[in-house]
Amino acid sequence: MAERSIPATKKALRERVQRLVGELSSAERMERSASAQARLIETPEFKKARTVMVYHSDPSEVSSHDIVLACLADGKRVSLPRTTRGTRTMQIREILDVRRDLETSRFGTFKEPLGILPTVAHEQIDLVVVPGRVFDEQGRRLGRGAGYYDRFFAKEGVRAVAAALAFDCQIVAEVPVEAHDYPMDIIVTESRVIRVKRPRRTHEEIRKG
Repeated sequence: MAERSIPATKKALRERVQRLVGELSSAERMERSASAQARLIETPEFKKARTVMVYHSDPSEVSSHDIVLACLADGKRVSLPRTTRGTRTMQIREILDVRRDLETSRFGTFKEPLGILPTVAHEQIDLVVVPGRVFDEQGRRLGRGAGYYDRFFAKEGVRAVAAALAFDCQIVAEVPVEAHDYPMDIIVTESRVIRVKRPRRTHEEIRKG
């Protein structure tokens, strides 16, 4: 696949899979989201993690609400990313109460932590629960398109397990990748846990670009 064709291929793949997600009813999304989150909560990776970063889900993604509540109930340190305008980077803010510590994001489709909350150093995070539009069984991922998580994982000192939540219909045969795309360690859907044994490139190779 020619390098110059990858962005166009990614765009078409995102659109095709998002149409499939869009065909799910609200009830189906809620039920499948609950199943996927329950599976992740039962994984050794989640149980072992003491500091967890969780994405803020929008209506087109697997909900992450149960994961946040499970972290708080288990005494884990839980944080959510807050996007930084103009830089396409994220501040990681610790939350203690989902009703008190979140506000509507500037994108208007999900919640973000308040800017006054304490930050969490990326080196301290054990597990990152990652959103995405499309995945394959080799851990390759297409996100929302802005590259926030790829830049996060490229930081020096990040050691967290990358765990994605997805609907089954978001898993395809192959996702095209570019030099900056960071692979997942595990992908959890409503029906299975995919542990990536041989990603196309190692995490260290991704960081080096």
